[in-house]
Amino acid sequence: MTKKIMTAFIFSLILALNLYSQKKLDTQAHVDPKDRQIIQLKLNPQSLQRSILEHAIIDYTNKEREKHHLHPCTFSKHLRSVARLHSKEMDSLQYFSHISPVQKNRELLQRIENAHITMVNKQVGENIGVDFYLAIATVPFYVKNKKGQKIYIDFKTKAEIPMQTYLEFARDMVTKWMASPGHKKNILTPEYTEIGIGVASGVFEGMDAIYVTQLFIGPLSVQKESFHNMNH
Repeated sequence: MTKKIMTAFIFSLILALNLYSQKKLDTQAHVDPKDRQIIQLKLNPQSLQRSILEHAIIDYTNKEREKHHLHPCTFSKHLRSVARLHSKEMDSLQYFSHISPVQKNRELLQRIENAHITMVNKQVGENIGVDFYLAIATVPFYVKNKKGQKIYIDFKTKAEIPMQTYLEFARDMVTKWMASPGHKKNILTPEYTEIGIGVASGVFEGMDAIYVTQLFIGPLSVQKESFHNMNH
């Protein structure tokens, strides 16, 4: 094998491995945050890695289900596509609601049908959320001008408030949903078997933010035997 052919072969092998790794990332359903160093990194509006954040939210959602002895939901790329479109539309049209102002996308079932997802003897559920890149949700702050730009200062420490990490954003989004009866009910519905998360980077109340749509699908009924009992 000539040096030129060998170089081409090695390049092709590296390319194939990279494509395989990306495919594995996109299809993996249950993602352990400990295995993903990137989710410790700060979010950046200019370079948001959607798949990483989406899978982190799936992971925290499934951990809540497992705490309540329910099967984890498996990742659905079809549900993710529907969820991403809704999140993107919420930012583009600057609304925050399960009901779309676009007639053809108005109700969740319409959005599901538009994606050609079979709904025979199945039910769906939707959670939505939005949060800022900056970790300001639980921090008293004030705004300051720095070289013509607004910066947000922690009222107590007087330090500039940093961007959230992927892990913080995912964990806090699921925590907020679990504190809301309607959202919690969706997360803990035993019938749901598949999940799709779609995030979109945008603006909310004049600040960089991330819109999140979480979709579930599953049969109309399930056997009463729980995940806990099946594993003991």
